[in-house]
Amino acid sequence: MDQLQAKITTFLQHCQFERNLSAHTLKAYRLDLNQFSLFAKENAGSGEPLNIRRNTIKGFAQKQHTFKPRTQRRRMAALKSFFGFLEREELIEQNPMANIRLNIRVGRPLPRTVGLNTLNGFFSKIYATRNSKPPHSKAAYRALRDVALFELMFSSGMRVSEISHLERESIDLERASIMVSGKGSKERVIPICGEQVLIALSAYAEVHAKESRETRFFFTNRLGKRLSEQSIRLALARHVKSAGLEKITPHVFRHTIATMLLEQGVDLRFIQNLLGHSSIVTTTIYVHVTQKSQREILDQRHPRRLLNN
Repeated sequence: MDQLQAKITTFLQHCQFERNLSAHTLKAYRLDLNQFSLFAKENAGSGEPLNIRRNTIKGFAQKQHTFKPRTQRRRMAALKSFFGFLEREELIEQNPMANIRLNIRVGRPLPRTVGLNTLNGFFSKIYATRNSKPPHSKAAYRALRDVALFELMFSSGMRVSEISHLERESIDLERASIMVSGKGSKERVIPICGEQVLIALSAYAEVHAKESRETRFFFTNRLGKRLSEQSIRLALARHVKSAGLEKITPHVFRHTIATMLLEQGVDLRFIQNLLGHSSIVTTTIYVHVTQKSQREILDQRHPRRLLNN
């Protein structure tokens, strides 16, 4: 292993065990730093961090212009964190990232949502599928699980990773609440709202307790193992296709519930807590989505309508 790759490994271990970063962030750091390592070997003549200069950093930044702004900014942020770590640990004498300013503008795309007709079509389909399966069959168990899975996904706005890692002991059906471990190991409590949601979760929990006694996870596959994020996405895509609907992803569910809550006048701080956003700035993106609703409210209720002239 060359010197630069060894330093990258040390940095990733620091991120995993000392900073407690998520597996998703660690994977992104690893990919981005490996890309830089390859570039440094080709253009700097050495993979040793001591030999990397500002020109190498700037050359790598220029090469990123073919990628999306968000990818560019993420890769440069990974480099900044990496070299900052090496400097603090006195593994390099001079930080080549010091005082480098890159103006990478990242637009904020509006989240895609679906309407009530699409939601009604989807939920009608998964309930019809559940009701059509032979009792006590594996197909019936999977259909029961999927109803509980998607009822929870839509009602709670949970991330697909949070649902995949949801544990049995985190769900309190008697108190109708869920303890969710989100990004950065931050915990939040989500109320289970809606009688239909609670019925779906209770029905699945009862069968699941008999079928998968040895696992601590709430949603499991046919082998009794944790239902992976990819399996959840595939199950959703299968039901959406079967219902003949437009594409729906777990994130679309999350965006849709947030937007609908805002349209109903729910406080932005509540939506922030429900979704597990660390900053309310992230939650404010849904304000832009509801402009149509705002216009309708103004047209119907603006006090100018009360004036005679």
